[in-house]
Amino acid sequence: KIQVEEYPAKYNFKTRVRVRFAETDAQGVVYNSNYLVYFEVARVEYFRNLFGENWFDGQRPYDVTVGEAGCRFKSSARFDQILDLHVRIAEIRNASYVFEYLIRSAKSGEAVAVGYTTLVTLSRETGKAMRVPIEVREKILAFEDGRVRSAE
Repeated sequence: KIQVEEYPAKYNFKTRVRVRFAETDAQGVVYNSNYLVYFEVARVEYFRNLFGENWFDGQRPYDVTVGEAGCRFKSSARFDQILDLHVRIAEIRNASYVFEYLIRSAKSGEAVAVGYTTLVTLSRETGKAMRVPIEVREKILAFEDGRVRSAE
């Protein structure tokens, strides 16, 4: 079981979203599957911040895909609420890395959800898992100030 960091100061990156009406249920509460969408929003912005717009141009010889995901709900988020999405890479493995997420109310600071995703690096040529490229590994380690666990 992955223990997700719940202290905002442990995260070097944050972005925001405003809860849209389509993301809520009949009671105006964010529907549970949308937290995975928020994780993706945070992850994409993290990558964009670290690697720039070219990260998404399809020119790399590898892809990344979600291999595992988990979420723990702490409180409800509602329509039109602004959420802070804290994200970090907490662990780098041979062919994968683990993102951790902390979603908080921008207004109150209350934790709404915590979660993780494990991203696997895949060769575009073979479709099989491959080692996380050294330039990616080094950039992540530098950005995260050495606070990344290594499972090699």
